[in-house]
Amino acid sequence: MKRKVVLVTGCGTGVGWNIAQYFIKADFKVIATYNKTKPISLYNCRIIKLNLSKSIKKKLKFDYLIH
Repeated sequence: MKRKVVLVTGCGTGVGWNIAQYFIKADFKVIATYNKTKPISLYNCRIIKLNLSKSIKKKLKFDYLIH
């Protein structure tokens, strides 16, 4: 069965980082985004610098978005 993909924004600190960790441990494929603070100790996921106030130029495929 194909793993679900979740896009989590704000993973540089706090809530976003913890949510990303939760989904990584739950065996989701995680795309973790940040704007200013690059996440530390966040493994087994794809990390992307992304400013949501600008248009998203790269097409990302995901099943869920957590913002």
